[in-house]
Amino acid sequence: MTKTDNIFARIAEGILLCIIAYFYTVTGNIMLLALVSNVIIGTVAYRKHVFAVILESVLVLGALVFASMQNMYVDLFSVLIDFLNLLAIGITAGYVLKYNKSFFTAVSAVSFAQLFVTILALLYVKRGGNDIFEMYVGAPIDMYSDAFMRTFSQSGVYSKENAEIFSNIFDMLYTAIKMFMPSIIIISSVITAFFTFTVTKKTIEFSVKQKLSVMPFSHIRLGKKTSLALTVLMLLLFIMQRSMFSDALSNILVLMLFAHFVCGVSVIDFYFAKTRLNWLIRLIIYAVVLMFACMSAPFLLPGLVIVGMLDSRYDIRKIGQDIKPENEEGDGE
Repeated sequence: MTKTDNIFARIAEGILLCIIAYFYTVTGNIMLLALVSNVIIGTVAYRKHVFAVILESVLVLGALVFASMQNMYVDLFSVLIDFLNLLAIGITAGYVLKYNKSFFTAVSAVSFAQLFVTILALLYVKRGGNDIFEMYVGAPIDMYSDAFMRTFSQSGVYSKENAEIFSNIFDMLYTAIKMFMPSIIIISSVITAFFTFTVTKKTIEFSVKQKLSVMPFSHIRLGKKTSLALTVLMLLLFIMQRSMFSDALSNILVLMLFAHFVCGVSVIDFYFAKTRLNWLIRLIIYAVVLMFACMSAPFLLPGLVIVGMLDSRYDIRKIGQDIKPENEEGDGE
């Protein structure tokens, strides 16, 4: 994956991608394999060798068809989804990084690519006659709730009143997830795409031995009008909470809250980056803190949303809308 025209390196890349594609199919679509494949093809796309990208994509497609033929049946729709899962995000990330797109443009591009693949996968499930929500959410919730209730019924604190309370909690969870399913799909796609984009970017930087001129995460900032739009949306939802538009407004609200939450984390990262800790160490710390916040300190989550809103209005970091290359940031990455 170095910046070279060595034919043997190209052959090795192609063989590795074919092996990954084959095992990705026969082992049940392990996402780690998809990540590695996207990172490899992302570095190839960044080198701007279009012919190499096309050739290696064709090799991956051939490996997927060969793996599907082992079952004596080739489902072209399934092959297409696997093909996009293995290559689409990497190719998109490689090209947007090559042409020095802004951070927002780059993440938006890979997010749309990931969302497109996710929607295709859900349509594939739907085509098989399955209920998407019941398959991915309803069935797991029923399984865990049944297991919990069985364990609870055998405990020494069991009572009919407590059992009814827990049953209502699971029902509320079921209803809430079903209502917010569109926004959950979008947010999960964005998070997956961002992680793949970040790993691809770091791999490219390692291979070319220089920082890429893309605005760092710690400089993400929403426009001034977004906080006002969020406030207006909350008021609309309060007024129209029982209207036919309430579900749509609720999902839009969740997406806007998520955007402000990310902005709030960016503000924290801006100051945390001054400690010059490695980006991976900071990422691990964020994951631990987020897990703690979800379990025992949920007030931190809306707190970060408020920080994001304040930053969009008053520019706490005083960075404006400038885009600074990471190698000028001095954050230790």
